[in-house]
Amino acid sequence: MDTVVVACKLPHGMHLEVRNPAGMVEKRVTINGARLKTSATGRELNTHETTDDFGKGYGLTFNVPADFWARWSKENADYPPFARGFIFAQDNPVEAKAQAREMSDLQTGFEPLSQSKLPGGLSKFDPKN
Repeated sequence: MDTVVVACKLPHGMHLEVRNPAGMVEKRVTINGARLKTSATGRELNTHETTDDFGKGYGLTFNVPADFWARWSKENADYPPFARGFIFAQDNPVEAKAQAREMSDLQTGFEPLSQSKLPGGLSKFDPKN
């Protein structure tokens, strides 16, 4: 079976679904988001691979069936996260990582705030207060 590597720049990842004509879900694939999961103590849990840990990268999901991806991408061509490049697929990890590097400056709006340039009215977190 042919597979692809799906890359997702959204921090939370998402479920991709294809439906039959009656609207029932035929198949669902959960793709990884860009943020590594952390434990309650803030330690990273290596639950999936990302191309960058600090908000510029993509979460990678391996072994997504190519026929599912072809159908989903055709049916969702106008879906804004897909159309804007926040979700894409490549045939192998090397190509997926190369495209992710090329698109690393793409902004989703979910990027972490810069601690040196906080918007007005916000201050740095101080755990002592």
